[in-house]
Amino acid sequence: MTAHEPSIGLTYSLAEMDLDAVAQFILDAYWGRSLTRDQIHKSFRGSACVGLISAGQQIGFGRAISDGATSAYLKDIIVFDAFQRRGFGRRLVQGLFDHPELSGVPDWYLGTKDAHGFYKSLGFQMSPDGIYMYRRL
Repeated sequence: MTAHEPSIGLTYSLAEMDLDAVAQFILDAYWGRSLTRDQIHKSFRGSACVGLISAGQQIGFGRAISDGATSAYLKDIIVFDAFQRRGFGRRLVQGLFDHPELSGVPDWYLGTKDAHGFYKSLGFQMSPDGIYMYRRL
């Protein structure tokens, strides 16, 4: 964050997020092309979500599914293009680790085609198949 950037806040409230903007990002991403807008919005309601908001604008979003006790699966970690490469992805992942519904969950998993380096920097390890990653907190 630069001196001229407004404060950036973390929220767990779906009501405070621009879910239409997030859904459009997912629809345009390789992992969301087979989904419908309705499926994406339903997924938000069935997941633990975190948003990054700056001056009332959604700049990032994260989502995980979990049993709330033993494991969680990161599904979406999104930082809108204008805000990338400034540490906000890390804040989203940490926000999910700290999420009230997920706090204390020890085993975390994810699948990615192109962000292995980012997740390795957060302590995730590769699975033997090279697609999935995991981390034990």
